Amino acid sequence: MIEDGKKKIKRGDHSGKITDVNADLLGTLLADGYTPVTGPPMLADDGVPVNADADRAAAAVAGALDATLVVLTDVAGVYADPDDPETLIDEVTTPEEFEALEDAAEGFMTKKVMAATEAIEGGATDVVVADANADAPVTAALDGSGTHITASALEGDV
Repeated sequence: MIEDGKKKIKRGDHSGKITDVNADLLGTLLADGYTPVTGPPMLADDGVPVNADADRAAAAVAGALDATLVVLTDVAGVYADPDDPETLIDEVTTPEEFEALEDAAEGFMTKKVMAATEAIEGGATDVVVADANADAPVTAALDGSGTHITASALEGDV
């Protein structure tokens, strides 16, 4: 939604913003060989379950764990021209490249880039926006497919 010329995200009555991640608990589970599964809904301060954006929830977890965030979507990554899959942005390592990435992101991809920003600002080492339809999508993303965004792309912001 656009309000006063600015993009705004409208939240319903049953949504919330992530303010804290229990990184110690997640770290303990990981160290003990467990794979914790997190995601919306979350618990509000009053204990009531509320929805939270899944990409932004994952960003908060990745940031808290100083991990790599893999954000999956229905396209190969972020395109310089959203209508042309031949313009995939492979790597974003500088603030100038990140600015171009933000300018290119339209529609649902805007939230993916917002999650990438929040993850890196929160401590994530890097972020990959990649195709959920690929064979072994997370492995493919970690092996180089998709758009890779490094923390250096937000230098000065983090």
